[in-house]
Amino acid sequence: MKNQFVIAATHSGCGKTTITLGLLKALIDRGYDVQSFKCGPDFLDPILHEYVTNRPSNNLDTWMLDEVSNRKIFHKYASNCDISIIEGVMGTFDGSEGVGQKGSTADLAKLLSLPVLLVVDAQGMAGSIVPYIAGFLQWDSGIRYCGILLNRVGSESHGNLLKGLIEENLNVPVIGFLPKNPDITLPSRHLGLRTDYNVDVWSETIQLIANFIEKHVNIEELLQYTAVPQNSNTIQEELVTETIQYSINRLIKTEESHSDEKITIGIAKDEAFKFYYHENLELLKSSQINLVEFSPLNDWTLPDVDAIYIGGGYPEVYKEQLAHNAGFIKNLRDKINDGMPVFAECGGYMYLAEAIDGVPMVGVVPGKITMESRFQALGYVEALTASEGFMMQGIPIRGHEFHYSKLTSEIPADQQKPAFQYLGRKAGKISGYHSNHIFASYVHVHFLSNIDFVSSFVNAAYLYRNQLKQRQNSIENQLNIQVHTGNGKGKTTAAIGNVIARLPNKAGIVQFLKGSRDTGEKIVFYHLEQVDLFTCGTGKFIRNSNPTQDDYREAENGLLKANEFVKNPSYKTIVLDEISHTINKGLISITDILELIRLKSPETLLILTGRDMPNELMEVADCVMHYRQEKHPYEKNIQARRGIEY
Repeated sequence: MKNQFVIAATHSGCGKTTITLGLLKALIDRGYDVQSFKCGPDFLDPILHEYVTNRPSNNLDTWMLDEVSNRKIFHKYASNCDISIIEGVMGTFDGSEGVGQKGSTADLAKLLSLPVLLVVDAQGMAGSIVPYIAGFLQWDSGIRYCGILLNRVGSESHGNLLKGLIEENLNVPVIGFLPKNPDITLPSRHLGLRTDYNVDVWSETIQLIANFIEKHVNIEELLQYTAVPQNSNTIQEELVTETIQYSINRLIKTEESHSDEKITIGIAKDEAFKFYYHENLELLKSSQINLVEFSPLNDWTLPDVDAIYIGGGYPEVYKEQLAHNAGFIKNLRDKINDGMPVFAECGGYMYLAEAIDGVPMVGVVPGKITMESRFQALGYVEALTASEGFMMQGIPIRGHEFHYSKLTSEIPADQQKPAFQYLGRKAGKISGYHSNHIFASYVHVHFLSNIDFVSSFVNAAYLYRNQLKQRQNSIENQLNIQVHTGNGKGKTTAAIGNVIARLPNKAGIVQFLKGSRDTGEKIVFYHLEQVDLFTCGTGKFIRNSNPTQDDYREAENGLLKANEFVKNPSYKTIVLDEISHTINKGLISITDILELIRLKSPETLLILTGRDMPNELMEVADCVMHYRQEKHPYEKNIQARRGIEY
């Protein structure tokens, strides 16, 4: 037998999430494989579920998604476990409108034909609890209640009193009652329960809740009333017949297929950005799209991707740390300005703006973010994609928004380029920003509400990747490019050897990062009028620290000099020394170097040096040399020696 049920409540604040987490952990401790789900658009509860179960928790929502999608998601994950638990949303009958309508826990329970465990806040109640619960039991005959769980009872005697009254007068068992317990309170912040709590404290608190549930809830009785036949999940899974690829072809009205070409989408994932509908990412994966996670908080540069998806989170909490990672921000900004499509939701939208509470951010979305004391929006959203840009116009979507911040732009209202035009109760309202490569707003979109939306985004990623290929093909026609890379000595020495070997041809050398100290090559080239040597940098290699403003300024000066060399046809050899480290630390963009390569004359030999050379530069080079370190004096703590290392 399997067990499947919904945990509902009379109203918000009854303790559904605490009880759900405790039951999940108690059942896992008993050796069961448990799968959780969340009714409604909430992100925080599923994150906590996953922390306990070590399985992704999926959102089910009868307002955002159609019946087929909800059934498909539930049966897809419920079929692989012993027990499936759906945590409800707000009160049992609280939906988008009316009583028990779309979006409510009751509507979902009826759709999936699942029994409901009703959580009741019994604080201060006595005999009145009977008609109170009777109202829930009698309101909708389509709901089957498997039991009542009383929370916050005053004492054991109080709990026994209520249990007797309910079971004597109502045809429903009381599965247990939970006394007040301040030791099992979960921490929260303005968007709900916190997810950044200390791991050890979380583990301890969850275990306390599980032990509390074990002591006060009759789990055996609960499992008895929620058992379903073993073959109930053999129901044929209803598949979404329209794939992303099919949708792309229909949207752009072409039979051209991208199915044989994989693209890669970067997913921002760290403490600042963690809110994603699990099925949004699964839909992309099932369409043969590679997903690569990156961290705006901790990474130096973006991974090699064709598009970017930045979800919601708490960028306002981490704004100083995000701003401090200036190298990553510059790299991201350069990629976006180069045409890479980016889709950003809520926290991602805030991050792309000019600033959050005065702290500079990426700055590709016009406007500044300020945090307010009250929430600025809360609830479901039905909207159409708006404005001209990489997303198709007029695509209807469903999602939700919940945020305390607002964006203020100096752009006049009639000149703004919104991402969405709202429908329904919010008709006439606009939101977000849409351009040729940016689609960003406060709205969290569920991709299964309309697959055309995500298909439009994916198609933009394909187009961008194809543009890069065309650009690369143009670069490859230039050839005459050498790469000297690896962790061994001699890369710069070999490059200088090439310069000398090609004399009397004129040469230009840009040495990034090395600063103005005297070196052997500088002394030699000072006496050779055929060689122009330009050094830039502070003289300190950037290893485990963020670049400084001086580092950025020096790198920009080096890039300007490199372009000056490339545009002058008299230079037949050009060396960009330590260019890989400069790119990898985000001081300049790889796009700048690819453009420089595109502009260079085929007769000019371009030499690039540095360890960890980016793949894009290795691919366009017609000669790549790797230097491997076997032994080095550094291993014996012998520092760089004048006349040998420099």
